[in-house]
Amino acid sequence: KHGLAGIVYFAHLDPASSSHNYALVVCHKEVFLNLETRQRDFRIVVDHIKYWSPNPEKLILVEDVDKYIIDLNRRFHMGMITYDQWQSNASVQKLRKLGIPAMETKFNRHYKMLIYTNLYDLVVSGKLLIPYHLQLKNELINLQRKYTTGGPGYKVLPKTDGDIVTDDLCDALAGACFNTMETDNRKLPGGKLVSLPVSPAGNERMWMGPQGPMGYGTGGQVAKQLSSWSEKLREGPQHWR
Repeated sequence: KHGLAGIVYFAHLDPASSSHNYALVVCHKEVFLNLETRQRDFRIVVDHIKYWSPNPEKLILVEDVDKYIIDLNRRFHMGMITYDQWQSNASVQKLRKLGIPAMETKFNRHYKMLIYTNLYDLVVSGKLLIPYHLQLKNELINLQRKYTTGGPGYKVLPKTDGDIVTDDLCDALAGACFNTMETDNRKLPGGKLVSLPVSPAGNERMWMGPQGPMGYGTGGQVAKQLSSWSEKLREGPQHWR
């Protein structure tokens, strides 16, 4: 399957621990006009579901998962790919070197509550569209919310006596949906142009860019100087002065 042009997709991976599965979910936000309310509305659409299961003959190879994600990025315009913080730093660094936005998430109790609260709100409001997937369906059916004693909060985990005792795809689904809802917060930090006042009097100042100082003077003076440099670069070294 390929993503659609102009759509930004978000993914979350739940790496395998012990005998559990390595799970992946990709989704995107779809904005539309609600004909009933006559208002702008949205829904989260799940586009891709994948999981790898270990067996006695063959363990899950992280390199195979990395290759799958790299190929997936060629078919979907990824806005962010996140991993649970479980030995996934090597995968994150590999993707970043290829220009694929990726980061680790601190998958602690607070973060898990955050993403599952978001998932619950999407489900009860009818804003989540999921294609039929047997493993994910069984995990969702056997998922439970268990409130903790001695303070606010809850845990999300599979029923110990349920038909299925894994929740890897559920975690991947919750993380991907959260990424999609938190678009601005799911981006990697980037450089930006800032101004550092040098003198309280006048409009002249030192302008800083991602790589360091860009020039001193007013905004117009620095912009003109940068434009002049850019023009000289296009003309070639023989025009540099």
